[in-house]
Amino acid sequence: MSDANESAKPDGMGLDPNTPPASEADERRQLVARIASSTSFRKSPRLRQFLLFVAECSLTGHPEEITEYEIGWKVFERRSDYNPSDDSIVRTAARQLRTKVKEYFDSEGSNESWILEIPKGGYSPVFTKRESESASVPLEIRVPVDSAAPALYDRRWQIATAVLAAIVVISLALCYQLWQRPQDSSPAAGPSIVSTLLRQAKQPTRVVVGDFGAAIMSVSSNRQFSVEEYANRSYAQSAMPEATNAPLRNIWSLLNNGQIVSLPDVVATGAILRVSGEERKTVLIQHARQIAARDLRSGDFILLSAPIASPWISLFEDKLNFHIRYRFKKDSSSPDSEFLNRQPLPGEKPLYAAGASVPQFGMTYGLIARVPNLTGTGKVLLLCGLRYTGLEAAGEYATDPKFAAELARLLHVNDVSQLPDFEVLLETYSLDGAPRDVKVVAFRRIGN
Repeated sequence: MSDANESAKPDGMGLDPNTPPASEADERRQLVARIASSTSFRKSPRLRQFLLFVAECSLTGHPEEITEYEIGWKVFERRSDYNPSDDSIVRTAARQLRTKVKEYFDSEGSNESWILEIPKGGYSPVFTKRESESASVPLEIRVPVDSAAPALYDRRWQIATAVLAAIVVISLALCYQLWQRPQDSSPAAGPSIVSTLLRQAKQPTRVVVGDFGAAIMSVSSNRQFSVEEYANRSYAQSAMPEATNAPLRNIWSLLNNGQIVSLPDVVATGAILRVSGEERKTVLIQHARQIAARDLRSGDFILLSAPIASPWISLFEDKLNFHIRYRFKKDSSSPDSEFLNRQPLPGEKPLYAAGASVPQFGMTYGLIARVPNLTGTGKVLLLCGLRYTGLEAAGEYATDPKFAAELARLLHVNDVSQLPDFEVLLETYSLDGAPRDVKVVAFRRIGN
């Protein structure tokens, strides 16, 4: 008999009432990281992935994803037609996982303040606060904050907090409008790059919005996170500022645990939904934090944003001629960014940089590229941009039938459905944060 988790989905607006507060989730997530990096798991990478997957689902309020089928597919890379009744790999691994977790708490983790267990009959982790065994009061270390040096730092974070709050509120409002928009709100006639991808896809296409929280943390630490750091969630700890006051810690917790989306990602997603037509039912919208590298091995995806907010994009850069490059500057609110043209053709520039003046104005660039997924069994459409306007320009180009017809002419095919894999570099003028006069400045066929 299968011991798969059969717990019901949480009631109410998609929120799990058992999801821990952010402060508790931080402690529990750190515990999971210590267990996963312990001696017991060093020679068991698959069990480590198993633990990280079920823990992340639990801590982010998605217990419905902790099923035998999902674990078999996402952790053990079984095919989409995998049948848990015929394949006991998850049940067998779960027994091994419980043993490894117990070994940790019997040895290295004997002094942990939290205990993690995976009860038999399911795969959902259970966290229990360990009661103090002595009457001693734990030592609390308080580091005095220098009144001069951190003042500028705190002001920057106050500004970042206000901007972050505004973006979250606006994004939520726009998301609500997008989902309330009638489905028959007449997209322009003719196929677009996006609608053609959706129509040709054999499975639901996942639209993955960027992680605005990761982008803010990257800027604050003056470096771009690698895809490995993003995949194992180690970037948040390594980039954490040396701030001791509660507001900054709360901001960092929000950036680390919240699924925050930038306004241009919302706008681009809305454009995709509006042209999806009858295929809308086959579109799934996810946050960059909700997927793993193994997901990109099968199916079709539309990845939005840029590598700084969606490191998954970097997995496909080896297929591209145009790469986004960031130049981080100390005490700057944002890095300089540019597209590197690896092999310029006659008439092309080696670099295409965003205007260095006011971010809402000036020349900027976007990129659309369609490449195979990691196994070549599906397609990935990348919509990237310098600054926010570059991404909006890419979304506009990918969803407008007239631009699809233009691209077909550039690549010498009769119809957009015949397009080979490609990359197109776009130039646009940012006028008060909105793209104007989007045009192609360079393009390439990919793979043929």
